[in-house]
Amino acid sequence: MKPLKKKHYDLYGTEAKCEAFTPSVITLLGTHTDYAGGSTLNLTLKDGVTGVSSPRTDRVISLFFIAFDQAPFTLDLEHLDKEEEQAHHTMLIGLIKKLVHEGYDVSRGMDITLRSDIKKESDTGFSSAVLMTILRLLLKQNDLDLNDEKKARYLSHVQREPFGVLATITEPLSMLKSKPLSILYINQKEGKNSPVDFDFDMYSLLVVDSNRAPELSMNTIIKRMEQVKKGYDAINAKRSIDTLCNLDSDTFNQLKMLIDSSPLIKKRVEHVVFENDRTEQALEVISKNEYYLLGDLFTQSHTSLKELMEVSCEELDYIASNLVKKGALGAKMTGMGFGGSVVALFENDALPSEIHMNDFTKRYNKRFHKTLSIKTIKK
Repeated sequence: MKPLKKKHYDLYGTEAKCEAFTPSVITLLGTHTDYAGGSTLNLTLKDGVTGVSSPRTDRVISLFFIAFDQAPFTLDLEHLDKEEEQAHHTMLIGLIKKLVHEGYDVSRGMDITLRSDIKKESDTGFSSAVLMTILRLLLKQNDLDLNDEKKARYLSHVQREPFGVLATITEPLSMLKSKPLSILYINQKEGKNSPVDFDFDMYSLLVVDSNRAPELSMNTIIKRMEQVKKGYDAINAKRSIDTLCNLDSDTFNQLKMLIDSSPLIKKRVEHVVFENDRTEQALEVISKNEYYLLGDLFTQSHTSLKELMEVSCEELDYIASNLVKKGALGAKMTGMGFGGSVVALFENDALPSEIHMNDFTKRYNKRFHKTLSIKTIKK
């Protein structure tokens, strides 16, 4: 925090008065189900986005994001129609517009400095963490308070403009309701969220960043979501359902003939329904300490994302399969796909040695001309 505050002082000549931190999040199970009303199992990490701010005497917000901005971005609160290319500038404007529209007074000027410990390419909640940190600083500066559900809804609303249906409340809710190194189960159907007691004494999670940027295939991911919507429409036309995740696997097998227009659409819907089932099963196997079955669910999830949803890529498949060969109980991609990270479940005494992981990193670099970033999540 001290280097960030020093940078803030160097930029603006004032001492930081407020600070905020938002952790990064990865989806363990429930990948590509949240926008279809499904449940998710999310892990909150130690790293994230940190921000500090100080008040101004005018109605201007100045924002500097270390490693992304060349100079502070300034926004006159009297003119919110400004168009920007940088995503975090656009989201700042969108967030202020949303708060004003909802009747909140956010008219106080402020200087903001942000720093991120997570890479944009890692697909571990970067955009949500940036926006949540800005929101927290805005609320502190203007002496406002919102409940967690409202904060999450505002974030998903603002993110819909740049990210469309990719924006859901599950990621922001995890950031708000979970401490670092904790797991949260979110059931959108019942409006419930609850912590999950993971046995970090016996098991660890390995998060491996492929260093392939997922946003390169954003349009393809959106097409997948549109295909899922077509599957929902086909079933809902004959059998009224709120969401696809109202269906369990047995019911889906009885109704899948209603999706007769395209085998491709049927594959997408099958992933959503079965992935939601896997998320529900995970709660039971964790409660029973059957972590070998949790590993199976991870591997099943990756296979489904690869073959049914078709959002994996050669790098992610390579990482997942090699981690299983190295003793993982299971491994899967996390995030929306075509890049990002893989998460693997290990027994603590089976974690690969540093020598083995260095060799793996070298082989990956030789094959894909990319480096691997590896984090071990353990107690």
